[in-house]
Amino acid sequence: MSKFYKEAKQGIFEELDSGILQITIWKDYYSELEHSLESLEIIKTIHHQNHKKICVLGDIRGLKGSSKESRASVRQTGDLDPNKHVAALAILIQSPVSKLVGNFLIKFNKPSFPLRLFTKKEEAIKFLEQYQK
Repeated sequence: MSKFYKEAKQGIFEELDSGILQITIWKDYYSELEHSLESLEIIKTIHHQNHKKICVLGDIRGLKGSSKESRASVRQTGDLDPNKHVAALAILIQSPVSKLVGNFLIKFNKPSFPLRLFTKKEEAIKFLEQYQK
């Protein structure tokens, strides 16, 4: 049973019993800045409800693409600064090739919180569990 559940433009946001926020992106979804900002607003809301930074599991295997502005949203400042709300981020991707491309992109949009890419959900969850307080 999840503690938080919301369907948004970009996918489903579900807080798992472990406290990890799982975001599952819709199939063939293309991310724009406004959708990324909506995601950050949801993350901020959960952070304030729980009174602690949250670990996020992003399942982007259905993602078709994203705008440059959307990818840069990890550098938001002010209330939506993800560094204020996220303890760690694990991203589920489709293949090892996607992992290579993703790691390259992360170098240019790197947040201050721990971030890793995974092809297996179990490994992603294990990674996040070490950052839960």
